[in-house]
Amino acid sequence: MGTSLVQPVAQAIENNGGQILRETSVSQIHCQDNRITSLRYQQGSQASTVPIWVEPNPLIADTHLKYYGAGDRVYAVQDQRALSLQCTHQGCTVSRQVDGTFLCPCHGALYDSQGRVLRGPAQRDLTPLQVLAQDGDRQQLGATAAPGAEAEITADYYVIATDVVGARQLSALMAGEVNHQVQQQLAHLAIADPFAVARFWFDRDFAWEHSWFTSLSGYALTDSITLYHRIQEQFIDWAQRTGGSVVELHAYCYKEKDFPSQEALLATFTAELYEIVPELKQANLLHQELVNQKNFSGYPPGSYGERPETVTLMANLVLAGDWVKMPFPCGLMERAVSSGLLAANALLHQAGLQRRTLFSVNPEGVFKL
Repeated sequence: MGTSLVQPVAQAIENNGGQILRETSVSQIHCQDNRITSLRYQQGSQASTVPIWVEPNPLIADTHLKYYGAGDRVYAVQDQRALSLQCTHQGCTVSRQVDGTFLCPCHGALYDSQGRVLRGPAQRDLTPLQVLAQDGDRQQLGATAAPGAEAEITADYYVIATDVVGARQLSALMAGEVNHQVQQQLAHLAIADPFAVARFWFDRDFAWEHSWFTSLSGYALTDSITLYHRIQEQFIDWAQRTGGSVVELHAYCYKEKDFPSQEALLATFTAELYEIVPELKQANLLHQELVNQKNFSGYPPGSYGERPETVTLMANLVLAGDWVKMPFPCGLMERAVSSGLLAANALLHQAGLQRRTLFSVNPEGVFKL
């Protein structure tokens, strides 16, 4: 996705005079007269000081700490102090050991009970946080460091095109004369079960009779496998130079109660990989990476009526994403792209410019809404 979609789009934006602000956190969206008037943000590679709301995680058993969040955004809380458990090396979730230290399951980085690095490959300490507020079971966490410098953007139009977690977080940052219907629609978006993807580098290749991306069934966690050393240029080049292989296993939707930690995810992925490709039992594992997030859009029964559309009640705000209500049947990546095109059309129409035609299925019969 990065090679074939994200990077070319980013390059096209910059080639046409656009600017992309990276490592940036929105700190406030100011609203007035049913419009967004400005957007404030912080920028930098260190932790953002923008407060976040997190839900409790009852699946991590620990008598010493309380846990909030899920996937690769888990936080440990004790009294009014909190700690982000996202490893500063490559983002895996560290887990508390019997002696109070925190260990990364992916690459072995070790931190003390205060989150300070004891052993690499991590170079930076875990991010300390503090509890700022409570709303029922939710906690609001904020960085302990002083807020960094902020900057402001004013624009004719604003597009929220994030995942569900991002959209909910941005809705909480709206201030001023906020349109509460729009804010509540975003705040109440449902989140689906988490997903996990594990990628493994080995020192040898193996025979494979199936497609380079193959759906699987009958496994506790894995639902598909991808052979990246057969499909993507940089991995093909690496495999040709080393004789190795790069294999990825996917679990697009799993139950947290069955795999409450990233240790359990990695152990299961590894065991199932050796079952799917027995030849790899004799290979040396060179490297592994894990992506584990809980930010897919959920579609519970009865949610369609309150789902926000591309055009909102705020005159200069449009929405795009796989969670937006659409006028024709589509889902997942197709819904994200289609909603983006509809958002662009809405802005073109407001500016008096020609809109782009979108082609879809004929909305008749079982497809008629």
